[in-house]
Amino acid sequence: QGSIQWDNTKMQLINVTQVHSTISNTLFNGAVNGTIGTLSYLWTDDNLTAQTIANNQTVFILNFRVTPASSGLTFVSFNNNPTSLVVSNASGDVVPNVVYNNGIVTFSAPMCLNGTTTITSDIQGATYQWQRDTGTGFVNITNGSAFTGVNTPTLTLLNVPSTSGGLVYRCLVNGNYSTPYEIVFTNYWIGGT
Repeated sequence: QGSIQWDNTKMQLINVTQVHSTISNTLFNGAVNGTIGTLSYLWTDDNLTAQTIANNQTVFILNFRVTPASSGLTFVSFNNNPTSLVVSNASGDVVPNVVYNNGIVTFSAPMCLNGTTTITSDIQGATYQWQRDTGTGFVNITNGSAFTGVNTPTLTLLNVPSTSGGLVYRCLVNGNYSTPYEIVFTNYWIGGT
């Protein structure tokens, strides 16, 4: 048994996945007290058989989402074994030092003025609601002449005007927010006169 703590102002626990096949009946209990998140865990065995796990074996995986607009160093600490932490990003690459700068992500997609582009949520679930921030806070958007797919994982932006630069979009999925995406225009000469 043991517990894991983290700075809940910078990272939010999404879920826990048990992956080691010889461990049975793992109980998890998560809570947030002030700015500190705590996950307690307890392994039990119905057969009362001692279980030994070799070093460097993954027992369970914690999935965190970096809080939008936060950056810098953060911590994840254990009060009991296991005493080591391997952090990997969404691509599976191991990150040796937990340094991040998440917040708003600028997305890149080829598009002409008044063209069409898509943004896909980086989290999945049963319900989707896309939102836009024009500088005064996020509000829900609706399907129409400017958007389609506002209740799906992929939002389509239609007839995107040059005034869209700097607008930020995010998706509300089952009560959780996706990474925010910002529109930034870059001019490219594509030929012609």
